[in-house]
Amino acid sequence: FNTNACQNCHIKDGRGHPPEAGDSNAVSMLVRLSIPDDPAYADLIRRNGVLPEPTYGGQLQDMSNPGVEPEGKVRVEYDALTVNFRDGTAVELRQPTLRITQLGYGPMHPETHISARIAPPMIGLGLLEAIADDAILANADPDDKNADGISGRPNWVWDDAQQKVVMGRFGWKAGQPNLNQQNVHAFSGDMGLTT
Repeated sequence: FNTNACQNCHIKDGRGHPPEAGDSNAVSMLVRLSIPDDPAYADLIRRNGVLPEPTYGGQLQDMSNPGVEPEGKVRVEYDALTVNFRDGTAVELRQPTLRITQLGYGPMHPETHISARIAPPMIGLGLLEAIADDAILANADPDDKNADGISGRPNWVWDDAQQKVVMGRFGWKAGQPNLNQQNVHAFSGDMGLTT
């Protein structure tokens, strides 16, 4: 698991924070794992959106019960990156580099993709669920035809209850179709609850 309570990541229902450089406490950040698509696993990709890493699954579990090895530890280092805006203003950003160490169950697939996710705020999720699919589709603009600098498209995901592909709304990249499934996956994947 990654933590044992919702509030550990979503502090006061707000956004989490990335760990500081070298900090071993990455509690409000989790790490998703995947490998390149393989047509032989088309059904698994359709249901999960990605092909999980074969040994560690789709999310690294950096905590564990006593007597059980965690899957690994995550370390973040930052490089300073200066970005210049059109008006000449310069700002310094932190560019993260993730390292996964102390793998508990062998090496990862050599082409593993690693993606850090910071816990998003939980305010307003019920309102988001109430928006009709048609309203979201009406605002989709994948090619930025309205030239506002934003290109957006719905993400189509597997709904476990309906056993079909539907529009995603919750989680990073709209990876879950409804609050019930989002919560079930958080209980299982983030907190390790099984029954």
